[in-house]
Amino acid sequence: MTLKRNLLATVSLLALLGAAHLQPAQAADLPVVKAPVKVADFNWTGFYIGLHGGAAWLGHRQTTFESNGACGAPGGTISECSLNTWGGVFGGFAGYNMQLGRFVYGLEVDGSWTGLKKSANYADIVGLSNSVITLTGQVDWLATVRGRLGIAMSPTLLYVTGGAAFGGVKSSWTDNDLPPSTRVTLSSDKTKLGWVLGAGIERAFGDRWTARAEVLYHDLGKVTAGPVRQGVDTYNTTFRHRVTTARAGLALRW
Repeated sequence: MTLKRNLLATVSLLALLGAAHLQPAQAADLPVVKAPVKVADFNWTGFYIGLHGGAAWLGHRQTTFESNGACGAPGGTISECSLNTWGGVFGGFAGYNMQLGRFVYGLEVDGSWTGLKKSANYADIVGLSNSVITLTGQVDWLATVRGRLGIAMSPTLLYVTGGAAFGGVKSSWTDNDLPPSTRVTLSSDKTKLGWVLGAGIERAFGDRWTARAEVLYHDLGKVTAGPVRQGVDTYNTTFRHRVTTARAGLALRW
């Protein structure tokens, strides 16, 4: 019995010594696991100012209450004519963002010069021989005051935007059926208030710079010119301007 106890004690002691000898080697073979380093997310809160440029498309419509037969309305009392064109857009913007969680709320103002102008002649098929109706639609500038709502994905922001739109619009309708001294011209040159909607994507580079791409749709409403009476005819025209812009921009944050 004493021999068994001594043998068991010896084996146990050797096992403990062997385990103690192997532990450093085994520890050296185990992979080193480092604690993850948390990278702070980009925060969009702050003021910014920038420049943008791109392209703009004008959709201009004139609805005239006069039986001149222009624009495919022979014999009718209403003539509807459309003018479509495109040009450049260039301007600046400024605003402020506030980030709460992943949502970004902001307010932005912008102003742009646009090279949008279109004139066209339509045959006056019920008037004098070879006479035409001359139409002109023009938007010289655009400005907006918009709210922005976005979802932040670290340095990238997806957003929708909307608000009030302003534009410098010019329109004219001229009936060349009459002699120059009595020729009827309906025209408008004013600043119009409308609305704007759009969406875009913006990405930050470093702490102070962002680049963006966005599309905006501006509806500047209607302008009515007239009525003007000439002989037995009464002329009354409604002008409507709609502008779509696609533009890229670069902004400085602080």
